[in-house]
Order: sequence, then C-alpha cells, then structure tokens
Amino acid sequence: MIRRLLEGASVLARLPLYLLGSLLFTAVMLALGTYSAWPTLVHSVAVPPLDVHFGLRELIAGSQSYFSFFFWLIIVLLVRSALLTWLLKGSDWQQFAATLKRVLVFYSCLLPFLLISAGLSFSSAATLYYGFFWLGVLLALLLVILCAPLPFVDFAWRRLSLRHFAASTTGALLLILIGLLAETNILIGIVASLAVTALTVWLLVRADTLIYVRYALSLVLTMGLGLLIYGAANDPIEPIRQDFVAEEQEGSLLLLAGIDSKTGTSAVFRIDPRQIGYSCTQTYYFSYAGTGLGTKDTSAACPITTGAVYDKRDTYRSLDELVDLLLEQLEPLEPPTTIVAHSQGVWVVHKALSQLEQGVVERVVYVGEFPDNWVGFPGAGEQAPGYVGRDVVRALTAVPRRAGISVFDLDLPLVEELLANPTKFKQVMDVPLPPNVSGLSITSIYDLPLIRNVEQAGFYTTCSYQVLHGNLPFARDFTRDVDTFFVGGEKTLNCGVLNRVIGDGFRPFGSPPNY
Repeated sequence: MIRRLLEGASVLARLPLYLLGSLLFTAVMLALGTYSAWPTLVHSVAVPPLDVHFGLRELIAGSQSYFSFFFWLIIVLLVRSALLTWLLKGSDWQQFAATLKRVLVFYSCLLPFLLISAGLSFSSAATLYYGFFWLGVLLALLLVILCAPLPFVDFAWRRLSLRHFAASTTGALLLILIGLLAETNILIGIVASLAVTALTVWLLVRADTLIYVRYALSLVLTMGLGLLIYGAANDPIEPIRQDFVAEEQEGSLLLLAGIDSKTGTSAVFRIDPRQIGYSCTQTYYFSYAGTGLGTKDTSAACPITTGAVYDKRDTYRSLDELVDLLLEQLEPLEPPTTIVAHSQGVWVVHKALSQLEQGVVERVVYVGEFPDNWVGFPGAGEQAPGYVGRDVVRALTAVPRRAGISVFDLDLPLVEELLANPTKFKQVMDVPLPPNVSGLSITSIYDLPLIRNVEQAGFYTTCSYQVLHGNLPFARDFTRDVDTFFVGGEKTLNCGVLNRVIGDGFRPFGSPPNY
C-alpha cells in the first residue's frame, strides 16, 4: 500500500509537466498546420488513448498522401508515448526505456480500434450520416473507459478494479461537457480539458480514495448517456396520429424523399397529408426518375398517381439533373405549392428555388436538412486533404452496400458534386430563401454534432426532435409544428440544455474541417 501511494505521489508530482508537454506538442502541431483550430482540438490534451485518437482524426482528414499520414502518425505515437512514459516513471533511464516499450505496445495494440473509430468520425462528416458518428463516439468512449487505467496499473489487467473503471468513466464523460466550452472559446475548452485530464489521472492513481464520490458521479453521467440511447431505441416507426384537426390548405403539396430511397418506401411517403391540411387529391410525390404514371405497389399514405418508379441509384443523379426533374414536376401542380423535403431532398429544393417564378412555391419544410459540410475528399488520384479519408469512407460504406442496405458510392454524381466538395455544397445551401418563400426547418437531435448552424435566416426553426434522422416525419410534434407554421403561428423556443449538450458536447469527437 505504501509503495503504491509513493508511486501515485510521484505521478502526480510529474503531472503538471506532462500536461505542459501535451500542450506544447499541440501548439507545435497547430503551428505546422498538421492540427486544425477546431473544437476537436480539446482532445489533443486528453487522457490516453484519446490523445492518439485525436491525432488520427486530424491525419485522416488532413493528409494529402499516405506518406504524410504515416510520417505524422509515427511522430504522434512517439511523442505521446514519451510523454506518458515520463509521467509514469520519470527520468530514470532504465525504467524509462523499459516502460517506453510497453507504452508503444499499448498504443500499437489499440491502434486498429482507434483507426476504426477515427475513420467512422471522418466518414460521418464526409457522408453526413449520423450512424457512423455515434458508432465512432461509442467506440472511442469505450476505449477510454476500458483502457485508460492500464498505464497506471503497470499494464496488468488483473490489477484493475471497478474503482479504476469508475475513474476512467468519470473522466471520459466529463469530456463531453468540455465541448460546450470549446464551441464558445477553444482556448477555454483546452484549459478545461487539461483540468479533466489532471482529475482523471488523480482519480486513477488514487484509486483507494473518494470511492463513493467517483461511483456516484460515474453513475449519474452513465445514466445520462443511457437515456440518450434509450431515446434512440424507442424511436417511433409509424406516424403518430394527432388529436387536432389541421386547417385546410389551398394549392398543392409535393413530398420529396431523401437519399437511398425508393418509390413508396421512404418516411415521407407515410406522412398523412390530411394532418397538415391537404387532401390526397392535392398531394404529389416527387420522382427521382422523372415524370410518369405512378404506381399502386406502395405503402404511401396517398395514391401515387404521377412520377416514374425510381430506385435508390436514381437519387444520386447530378444536382442539376435532379433540379430539372423537380422543375418539370412542379409545372403542372396547382399553385401555391408547399414542398416537404427530407434529407438530401432539401439540397434539390434549395437549388431549384432560385430558378422558380414568384408564386409557384409558397412554403418549404426542410426535414432533417444538413446546412453544413466541412469535410471533403479529393477525386481518384488527386492528392489533396482527405486523400486517406476517401479510402476510409470507401471501405466503411462498402459494408452497408454489400449488405443491400445502401447503394452509396463515392463515384456517384451527387456524391462527387456536393459531399466531396464543401465549397460547392455551401454555394448551394448558403443562398437565402427567396423573399416570397417561407421556410420551416426540422432537425434530429442526433444529427446536431454534424450541424453547426441550426438556425438559418428566413426559417422558422423548431427545437430538434429526439428521434433518429429517418424517423423525423414520425415525431410526435411533427404535424403540429408544420400546422403551426402553415397558419403563421409563433412558437417560443425553450429547447433546454439537451440540444446544446448533444450538439456542442459531442461535436469535438467528430472530424475537423479539411478545406
């Protein structure tokens, strides 16, 4: 016991210089342009192995070649290993050399899992897919919780106890709160991250003290994370019927499904238009394949009497082609037209609005839109930031593609045009709504880490719904908010702290920008 207390005291005595070394290394990498001044930077001084996880995210996003990626990865591993070794054993050369080997083995064994988690983070930003993001975050937090105590028990699993995991859990989940500070001021966020790292190390080396405080804090934070997972698991899968009658609307309603959809199978097809004031005779469904006679083989809420039958690959046509299809299908509709667009359909509608005559479209409802895109990737053979990330995305998206869940491919026209090119994406989405068009934006709380600007000029914005992206049209407040928007009602936004915790708190676990 006395020996352990003395070792812990030595570690704590060296802790300030360890934190200073981490901070200086981050400053040097930032000055060299290898790291980005982005909220993710708060994890550059985090506990192991999140420190290397952060470095991987930066390198996947910013490397312009595999040589550059591996060169800087070796630098990150060597520096982080040397800093951790010094923290554990000090300047005794014999102990330092032996421990350095063990630390390098520690990071090397975790490297494949860290690479998968970092790759998921980049892929989520590159594809604007929340599923990749949350898988990456979950894996990163598990690696911290399960593996952060190992260096402080001489890399011996048998010496770990529940108290060590309580300490690492506390530190890992406190990192989420740091994101709130990082969004306000990155420097303050880094200082807070240093404090959390110091607290976590102190808890790990003093594993026999403050047991009940650590247990209580870990339990509270874990329960909070559990509530988020519970909310996602209990998403509605069918439209919720409301207890009010919507005011009847004039004109036409056009519904646009999102990416990877097929005729009659997407969530928007099951929106009951009568709950937002439209009859089935006023309702039309956009076809990604162009004009046609519709189909009876569908689960849509209303008969599909127009538009050609389309499949998933049709949704990836070039943006200009999709805009032309939308303009063509809007022409025969009785104005004024209201458009409800889900996910990718938002991009098509927003680009088309500038080409429409006044009075054709009166209102737009954007459901699950992504107004931001800060990660791109180069074309095949082109050396630019995201060169390594492109291959990571290709590998990860091959899994759902081979399983038949998606047809997403980096070589599809819309992907190359918008997702691979953040500049072009912003040129489309930064255009304000025409003065004669009003807009409503509805987002999922689970998409918020991939969105920085939720509130847009000219849009009536609701609080983000606590349902998954694909189930937004099934949310309890969906039809009520749409109806309120239609009649010009006002809604006082009092979203509480959950929206900020999910959006700002988790965003630093994602990918930095690379353009």
